[in-house]
Amino acid sequence: MQVIQAAKALAAQLSALDLLACRGTQSLSVPCEVEDLVGWLNAQGVTPRLYWQPREASAAGYAVLGEARAFDSLVALQVDMQAQAQAQAQAQAQPASGSPDYFGGVAFDAQAAGWPGFGDCRFILPRVLLQRQQGRCTLSVNLCFDDRPPAEELAAAQACLAAIAPERPLPPVAHGSYQRCDTPTRPEWAHWVSQVTQPERLQQLPKVVLSRETCLTAERVPSPWALLGRWQAEARHCFHFGVQWATGTALIGCSPERLYRRQGQQLVTEALAGTARRGRDTAQDEALAGALLADKKNGLENQCVYQQLLTQLEPLAQ
Repeated sequence: MQVIQAAKALAAQLSALDLLACRGTQSLSVPCEVEDLVGWLNAQGVTPRLYWQPREASAAGYAVLGEARAFDSLVALQVDMQAQAQAQAQAQAQPASGSPDYFGGVAFDAQAAGWPGFGDCRFILPRVLLQRQQGRCTLSVNLCFDDRPPAEELAAAQACLAAIAPERPLPPVAHGSYQRCDTPTRPEWAHWVSQVTQPERLQQLPKVVLSRETCLTAERVPSPWALLGRWQAEARHCFHFGVQWATGTALIGCSPERLYRRQGQQLVTEALAGTARRGRDTAQDEALAGALLADKKNGLENQCVYQQLLTQLEPLAQ
């Protein structure tokens, strides 16, 4: 069924709930049909809106609409996850529905000035979650009955479902003029490079990665979801993500590597050095990749990263 019909089906299930028996966190799901998660998100008016598509083609992609519960620290998130696990263990008479999915992130540097509205840490339990994996889609709604009266929580969930709009094609990203401002400027950048390449600095820090911020100002700001859709089409073998806590500000990105993945006590990282431009076809891609692997400078940088990871993580590992 189309997503609008799926939302109506969920709304009907909500109306049939026994409010006197509602407690804890509950999730209801129905199958649906959606062609493009990003196009669906772009058509919605509810915030927050989040998107996550892993690099692997067989992995599940997610589109998030609204929030049932929010957390501003990892400690608060972990407390809630533990409470959910305990509640499921105690509900012997009910079939286990699995742990709910939370979405969000933390700042790289909690002390640095962040973007307005993002903060140091924010995770949410989605109000509505659209999941797509290998062509199959599921629309889910989450309810948290421990935070407020069941009737209010039910009304909030119904309102979010009623606000869902049908999927529409992404608008084209218009080409127009813009102003560009780089921080640092070119002279400042040259000064930084001169500083970090001094022999005494290199003895302390054998590998330094400099970065800059580029601000583009345009007359017409494009839709962040349309821009993400454009990037995604041109960089398929990447992790694609988008976060829009409120209208007017969004974070979107496409990363070719996974910083880290933690499952229980196991940590896997792809923090590698070196980049290369993409080729025109697969053969040229393979040739460029081979040249990058054979590059001595890149090999040295990778060794620096590898050694730093061991130095930082070995004291914490078993």
